Amino acid sequence: RRLLAQLTRFPPQRLAIACDPRRSPDRGTLALIGELSRCAASTRVWLMQAPAGQALDSQRLQDWHQALDGLGLDHASSAPLSWLENGHD
Repeated sequence: RRLLAQLTRFPPQRLAIACDPRRSPDRGTLALIGELSRCAASTRVWLMQAPAGQALDSQRLQDWHQALDGLGLDHASSAPLSWLENGHD
């Protein structure tokens, strides 16, 4: 709640949210991502890669894509570092 209050007072131009797609996109997580994204002018979600030796479940990854598309959020499997620094890819 303190983070949301801080972001509301001082909204960032760009916000990157990193998510581990090995976990399911549950309602609570999606609600938090939605709230965070409303605090920023522009938001991107980074669906992180699995650690070495592990694989992502394709169905769970598809669930993430559908959920984030439903929220209207851009998402990718690579870190949006250039976008964060410069505002473009």
